[in-house]
Amino acid sequence: MKHTNTTAREIRLLAVLALIAGLVFDYLFYRKAIGVSYLLFLIVFYCLFWSASRRQISFQIDLGWFLFIPIFLLSAAFAIHSNPVLLILNFILIPPLLFLQTMLLVYRYEWSSIRFITRFLGGLLRQIFDNAPKVFLEVIALAKIADKITPEKHKILKNILIGLIISTPLLVIVIALLAAADTVFQNLIANILKPLELIGSIPFAQRAATIGIIAMLLFGYLAVVLQGRVEGVSESVKGDIGPWDAIIVSTVLVMVNVVYILFCVIQFTYLFGGEENIRSIPDYTYAEYARRGFFELILVTVINLSILLIGLYFTKSDGRLDRVVRGLCCLLVLCTVIMLCSAHLRLKLYEEAYGYTYARIFAHTFIGFLFILFILTLYKLWRKELPLVKAFAVAALLIYTTLNYVNVDAIIVRSNIDRYFKTGKIDHDYLQELSYDAIPELTHLSIAGDGDMARKEIAAFLRDKQAELRSESPWQSYNLSKARAKRILSQIPR
Repeated sequence: MKHTNTTAREIRLLAVLALIAGLVFDYLFYRKAIGVSYLLFLIVFYCLFWSASRRQISFQIDLGWFLFIPIFLLSAAFAIHSNPVLLILNFILIPPLLFLQTMLLVYRYEWSSIRFITRFLGGLLRQIFDNAPKVFLEVIALAKIADKITPEKHKILKNILIGLIISTPLLVIVIALLAAADTVFQNLIANILKPLELIGSIPFAQRAATIGIIAMLLFGYLAVVLQGRVEGVSESVKGDIGPWDAIIVSTVLVMVNVVYILFCVIQFTYLFGGEENIRSIPDYTYAEYARRGFFELILVTVINLSILLIGLYFTKSDGRLDRVVRGLCCLLVLCTVIMLCSAHLRLKLYEEAYGYTYARIFAHTFIGFLFILFILTLYKLWRKELPLVKAFAVAALLIYTTLNYVNVDAIIVRSNIDRYFKTGKIDHDYLQELSYDAIPELTHLSIAGDGDMARKEIAAFLRDKQAELRSESPWQSYNLSKARAKRILSQIPR
């Protein structure tokens, strides 16, 4: 594969062609069912790809050239057939096939290891994002407007744009999860976005956004193809993906932190503020508010941990911005800890309403585990010598080992009995599915006070267990939990 030196003229021509391709995409697909348009746009893409790669590729019989056949046939299927299942699968499958094909045609590396593939794809993704905003900067340069921008400001502006591009899909996912987790936050976001409905009602605004996104993606990728190389990656290079600029990382952290601060304010106002604040929301109860959002918050927490690790390991060192990045990471940790507290409180309220189970106790444990991971990551932000992966592994092993010895079954029974005495509600069928570890606590319920239906059910269950444990088992099968249950049940009158 040849590396080529690109000229400013080639880059600007590619930017114009990418914008034209965005206009073609809009013309073919905007508010139209997909048909022959898919095949036509594929031809447009190949024309752009050929203009960028003509000096890098040469014909030879291999997988890259063979993929032309299935890609064209699958694209033509949109114009020939109408099976909805197959067309949906084609819609999903063609883009990665196209990406794989163009990669094989341009970059003829020996794909010798998973580590190399990961490093290559990571470097490629970083370079695509690095190139994407240039489509507008290059078009502006044609009008000589960019001549007034100094090289340093040009670089800062480019990195901020890259950060915004990365932040946008991330924020869409995070806001959707947080909105699903909290109705108050959902209403707040709806009110904030309401003025944007006016912009959205302008037909050309949506079309301009579509054109811009397609143009940026095409230009970002094809600019890498034009250069003929992924920077910092070759068959002989060993190491990690090149670092991200601190301005890019800071922009992403600022964007997500703004959303998280809004969410945390709501948690303090409503969920942590007590039942009266929740009752002020029309047609909404405290129990309903508490039930929502546990798994969404956990997923957001995992996303945040990924962002922190990227901030730690893939941010280019910059003396002026290092403290800024660390400070923003610390703010992200603080917001995430509040989210974990919110998830813990929601789960606790859910348990009070519906009872305690293995899954809910383990969920509390997982929250605690995530909390420890974030504390370790916070320490790592200011003390680089901490081996974070080893610390994570040790924390996971310690927590899991401890979990084996805290007698989860006893905790479940004890908590459900306390709830029973407060509310009169208990799931005795579930309690009967627990192990011998639960027997000592269950006996307290069976002999306490007057026997209602639940206590009678538990008492009958314990009698069955008593009969079951009378049978002798070989000494090799001795189990302390089983022996303790047998001893306790033998003291209960039949």
